[in-house]
Amino acid sequence: MIHTDAKFSEWLITRKKFGDKTARDVLSRINRINGFMDADASEPVEKMLYTLSVVPAFKALSLSVRSQLRRAMRLYKEYRTE
Repeated sequence: MIHTDAKFSEWLITRKKFGDKTARDVLSRINRINGFMDADASEPVEKMLYTLSVVPAFKALSLSVRSQLRRAMRLYKEYRTE
């Protein structure tokens, strides 16, 4: 499971220059990903993205929503590696 905290939100706002609402949207997308899969945050992002891509519920989403979820995962992994 991917665990988010206030520091991730703060990182999005300060380092990525996201607005408060946009940062909350990213946190919401991470929570949505958690509902699709039991992600191990220590795995490489490519493996996590592949695991997500084969989940039937993920495949059923619109292209734009899938893109938003993948972007949220990449941002989270970037945060974890800094």
